[in-house]
Amino acid sequence: MTHRELFHRASRLALALILCLSFSLGTMALAQGTDGTYTASAQGNNGPVTVSVVVSQGEIAQVDVTSHSETAVISDPAIERIPAAIVAGQTLAVDTVSGATNTSNAILSAAELCLTQAGFDIAALKSPLPSEAPTGQTITMEADLAVVGAGGAGMIGAIQTAQLGGTAIIIEKTAAVGGNTAASGGNYAAVDPERQQPQGIEDSVEMHIEQVYTEGDSLAKKELVATMCENALDGLHWLEDLGVEWNDTVFQVIGSLWPRTHSNIESSGAYLVQVLKDNVDALNIPILFETTATQLILEDGRVVGVRASGADGNTYEVYGKKGVLLATGGFGANLEMCRELSEKITDNTQTLCVASAQGDGLAMAEAAGAHLIDLEKIQMLPTSLTTLPATNNSVLYLNQEGQRFVREDGRRDKMSMSVLDQTGGYCYILNDQAVVDQDGSQEKADAMIASGDVMKFDTLEEMAQALDMPLENLQKTVEDYNKLVAGEIEDEFGRTLAELPLGKAPYYVSCKQYPMVLYTCGGVEIDTHARALDENGQPVPGLFAAGEVTGGVHGNNRLGSHALADLTVFARIAATTAMGE
Repeated sequence: MTHRELFHRASRLALALILCLSFSLGTMALAQGTDGTYTASAQGNNGPVTVSVVVSQGEIAQVDVTSHSETAVISDPAIERIPAAIVAGQTLAVDTVSGATNTSNAILSAAELCLTQAGFDIAALKSPLPSEAPTGQTITMEADLAVVGAGGAGMIGAIQTAQLGGTAIIIEKTAAVGGNTAASGGNYAAVDPERQQPQGIEDSVEMHIEQVYTEGDSLAKKELVATMCENALDGLHWLEDLGVEWNDTVFQVIGSLWPRTHSNIESSGAYLVQVLKDNVDALNIPILFETTATQLILEDGRVVGVRASGADGNTYEVYGKKGVLLATGGFGANLEMCRELSEKITDNTQTLCVASAQGDGLAMAEAAGAHLIDLEKIQMLPTSLTTLPATNNSVLYLNQEGQRFVREDGRRDKMSMSVLDQTGGYCYILNDQAVVDQDGSQEKADAMIASGDVMKFDTLEEMAQALDMPLENLQKTVEDYNKLVAGEIEDEFGRTLAELPLGKAPYYVSCKQYPMVLYTCGGVEIDTHARALDENGQPVPGLFAAGEVTGGVHGNNRLGSHALADLTVFARIAATTAMGE
């Protein structure tokens, strides 16, 4: 199966996953309920979503989402719009919000439970309402740079364009900004002497380049690696100038292999995305939400614009006088495509990527003459988002036999493959009260215990019994780890981060952790000017790319906290190159 066939199949899946919100203002007179206030919960993307419904004079008077743990920014449109649609239409026949399908379904399910309690005729509430026919117009727009995708790379490229005196228009197929950037931890890797030296951390740009290149199995384009590492600190400062506040402490996130990770004050990608969105708004950069790019427009061999389909039924043609920036992200949510490309992705593999990461941007680029590379290089994370709250400095990865089996501060891909080799293809993650205290994560730990994602035990004996794990193995594993922390032994797996001993009860254990798709390292081949290249290594005129839609930057393995540095550096370069041309 060719890449393009995979992408076309991906687009069909995307249409099923990412629907546009539409509702009518009509009223369903047959749906009547008993007055009162009703509450119910349903499972969302990250946990339970609780909804409150007020029924007055037999009608749905108010619907509110009262609590949730969904990702900010991504879930906001669903939380704002679906309750309003239920009330306005007196109906449950409301389509999910594009890009927030799981949150949308949770709100609708919880609302249905509430309305069932109130005695409504649920079948009547679910009857489809008539909707307005689409207008079917073709709307033409023009700016210096047409940007496809309102994730981190797209917004950064648009902001940089505006700062250089140009104009930009962003096309976004979902109802919210952010993409995978919003769902990330918001970490950023950069050599930063001002912050590292007071901590006694020795580092250099040359060392950074060599680590990224070597730990990607020397399969990246080294000139791209050098461009990212040499410009990472400037990108960090640029984000700082936009309003992003970074913590002073630099650390080593899982899979980063060196302490050069910067976290923002909220340890959140959603926080960073909100800062970017605030700047986009302040610069009056328009975003066409729920507008799906379908084709790059070529004239005389040059990419001059983007054709897109809007949720309003209109076709949009957005022209870029200086070019088009492709910032559509990767294809990590398209598990069918991932399985076709990599044998390590099985039928049981799930994804950590947002639903919109389907690879449709790659199909458009390929159709316009761009060369795609490294598509088979799909990175997995050895854990899910439901792991216990802690850094990797003082946690143990345990198999079903109660034994360590991998270097916990090693490469993500090697850790993932090691987990798959264990009994059942899963692992547990263990820490104790001392780690939770150090991280200040008690509130989050308690919430995860309540949701069933984390287990809490007063003794190792209780843990071994509950998990059907050999107690003698578990005890020896903890004893040996504590000797490692004390410097009495060297680690057989090569671990270098072992900060706190384990032994302060209670113990916290994650639920079973299965490796999940985290990032796709392949995509559009680019040069150091962020220009898309054809199969002969020549620039495709007018086409630029940045972020996870590109390939060649990371090789076989992306180091932790480098995605944000990558997209920031190359999105800024893309805008600068385009404006220079």
